Amino acid sequence: AQAAIEEHLRLALYTALGLEYERALVTKGLIGDDDSPGFLSFSYQAKLAFCLGIIDADELRDLSLLARIRNKFAHATTHYTFDRDPIKGMCQSLKKADEAKLTDGSPLTMRLRYQMTGVIVGLGLRKWCDRRLDARDKEMAKSTRRARKKAAPRKKTR
Repeated sequence: AQAAIEEHLRLALYTALGLEYERALVTKGLIGDDDSPGFLSFSYQAKLAFCLGIIDADELRDLSLLARIRNKFAHATTHYTFDRDPIKGMCQSLKKADEAKLTDGSPLTMRLRYQMTGVIVGLGLRKWCDRRLDARDKEMAKSTRRARKKAAPRKKTR
């Protein structure tokens, strides 16, 4: 789940910061790609996404919690589970998980709260990118039509 979130966050930042060659090189140095990590950690990438208006305050908080939960498991010297503190407390604090509902109406387990938060925030990042790219495509098409209209030979009127 964490890798997918990181990929969606990078995609949103690349989209927001521009994909022109020069900008892409600088952006790659900051946020990285599949082959190399960037200068900015996941937490700072999330903060940058918040500053750029890509995510809201709840999503920023949830991304920070997801990273903390992931790091607890990844760097544990003790055995952690989703059903005991401190992981349980962090999972209960995930705001976006409140939007997820099971079809049978039962409450989400702490593991599902963690996973669903990742899915919901990841899909939100993807939708943001799609809307941004669609708007960019429409603007390019409009700009191309204007350029063609200006370049078209004018008909002589009598």
